Amino acid sequence: MNLKQILRSLVIEDKFIPEFVPLMDVVQPFTNKSVAACYEYTNTSDDCSKTSLDTCQRCQISISKWSLPNKEICATCPRDPANSNSVVRESLFDLNNRTSLIDRAKIKCQLPGCNSIHNGNEVYRASNISFNFGEFFKKSSNNIL
Repeated sequence: MNLKQILRSLVIEDKFIPEFVPLMDVVQPFTNKSVAACYEYTNTSDDCSKTSLDTCQRCQISISKWSLPNKEICATCPRDPANSNSVVRESLFDLNNRTSLIDRAKIKCQLPGCNSIHNGNEVYRASNISFNFGEFFKKSSNNIL
């Protein structure tokens, strides 16, 4: 029953396919020259690995919104066993406190400069994840997870 209520309350909208297809291009081999073309920036206290010219397979950026207007950004080319390019938008909600805990956009890509802050912000612009707490708790006021 809780799963049905969660699915009714969750709104996910995206326009990823037409806008982000070029970011999914695979570069083989991904060389030190390619790695050097990755954007590198951090303003986070979380673990944001430095660029690794020897082991990196793709550039990446993660932009996390914990509370507006604050954004934590990690753009690098770290050691990463992941073997595919991707565009991801994810959110975490606390049902007990009825709050959004985190809203994150991630890109893993191989084209020069593809992990830019602009591209990360485009993921936010092209997608939305929201949770209607009122809808979730409408059926039963005793729902505690």
